Amino acid sequence: MIADVDYLDKLTVPDRKRKLEALRLAKEYVVDFSLPKAANRCSMTLEWARKLFREPLFDQAVVEWINSMEEDLVISKNEILMGLKQEAYDRLEGTPQTRIAAFKELARLMGFDPAQEHNLHVAGDPIINLTLDNGKSGPKPALPANPSLPEHSD
Repeated sequence: MIADVDYLDKLTVPDRKRKLEALRLAKEYVVDFSLPKAANRCSMTLEWARKLFREPLFDQAVVEWINSMEEDLVISKNEILMGLKQEAYDRLEGTPQTRIAAFKELARLMGFDPAQEHNLHVAGDPIINLTLDNGKSGPKPALPANPSLPEHSD
């Protein structure tokens, strides 16, 4: 078992400290799978947590922690989708804002709301984008005179 620390007696003090911190970070990481939050709960910097995150021991410990969890603690994707669906259709207690948020999250999770990409495929020479917004307003185009309107004299 990874979490069994008997093998650490053979390591140097700095290596032992690093391994123990990796194990502690792994245990906090499986709470919500957020490295910044796990680092915060372990009172370590995010930079140090990222170094520990890359260690093989961290991966092994996370897998072991997940496998040791009781089945009723682990939530499945289906349960998440069903909970969101229930919230989206709850007209009695749900507010319009929570219902809309639930529908948006359902759409994102189900792949109905892909990231919008605007790719322009043109055969031939590339097109230069002249509509780059640099934050300055450019000159306004002059409107052509309309002969059907009477001239306005002052």
